Amino acid sequence: MGHSTGDDNSLAGQVLSRLDDLFGHMERRFEQIDQRFERIEQRLDRIEKRLDEHDKRFEQLEQRMERQETLTRHVEDMCAELFQAITNTNERLDKLYEEVREMREEQSGKRKHLAFIETKVWEHEREIYLLREQVDKYGKEES
Repeated sequence: MGHSTGDDNSLAGQVLSRLDDLFGHMERRFEQIDQRFERIEQRLDRIEKRLDEHDKRFEQLEQRMERQETLTRHVEDMCAELFQAITNTNERLDKLYEEVREMREEQSGKRKHLAFIETKVWEHEREIYLLREQVDKYGKEES
């Protein structure tokens, strides 16, 4: 039995050595797995940072879009006001044009009337002149 104890010790030593190797191998694998997890965590951290950056950029874009929409509404309101102002101005211009046309027609009528009156005045002045000449002739003949 003394001999089998040595074999048992040797076998137990081999098993323990083998177990020690397996545990060492397992520890190295765990270290490798830990390193991989660290790399994965670092990558996840970088991804999270990039997502945060993209979220910020998206928020900025949303704010810019809101400002653009506000400006667009403002421009549309201004356009509507301008179109209304143009319509009002055109109506006023049409009214003024009509008044000017009426004034021109009236003035044209007055010019014709004035021309008629000037002709009559000229005729009357001519008749007065001729009558004076005749009166002067009669006055000289009687003297």
